[in-house]
Amino acid sequence: MMDRKNTINSANVMYHAMLRWPKCRVYWMVENPIDTPAMWLDDDVWKQLRRRFRMGGKRPKKWPAPSFVSVTISADFLRPNLKDILMDEIMRIEKK
Repeated sequence: MMDRKNTINSANVMYHAMLRWPKCRVYWMVENPIDTPAMWLDDDVWKQLRRRFRMGGKRPKKWPAPSFVSVTISADFLRPNLKDILMDEIMRIEKK
C-alpha cells in the first residue's frame, strides 16, 4: 500500500522513502499482485513515482542491493514457503 498520510506507517513507508530520497527506487516483492500504488495515489503523484517503482516475485538482478528492507506479511495472503523465501533474500543481502 502507498498512501500519502503524514504519519509514516507500514502502509506508506514506500511513498515517504521515494518522496524523501529522489534517487530511491522501490521494488515491491509480491508474487500475485492484487493491487498497485496507483490505486491509492493521485494520478499526478503516481506519474512522478512510477518510473522508480517495480513489483514482482524476485528482485531484478541488475538492481543494486537495497539499503533498506521492510517486510510486511499477511497470513491471509502468505503461501507456506514465501516467508522463508523473503527471509533468505534478506539474509543474502545482509551478507554483502
